[in-house]
Amino acid sequence: MLHFVDTNNNIPWCTVGDFNVITDLDENLGRIPYNMRKSLEFIGVIEACGLMDLGFNGPKFTWSNQRGINFRIWKRLDRVMVNDKWLQHMLSH
Repeated sequence: MLHFVDTNNNIPWCTVGDFNVITDLDENLGRIPYNMRKSLEFIGVIEACGLMDLGFNGPKFTWSNQRGINFRIWKRLDRVMVNDKWLQHMLSH
């Protein structure tokens, strides 16, 4: 993503997917506390690319490890992120 923004910083862009990392402790529910140090690099990339998360509708968590109820972990891994130019372009149409 950093390479893309370096070469395409003047165009609107959007990225969608399962990024396999959370950006806030509220995006994790489970027995074992989440170590946010695992997310710092990803959060830095989001900021360096000038992206913002568009949020979501529906269930708060998009992934579960499907283990027994006492060992289950839930996370929000899927997200849609856009830059300012994308948001301005979409709002003007």
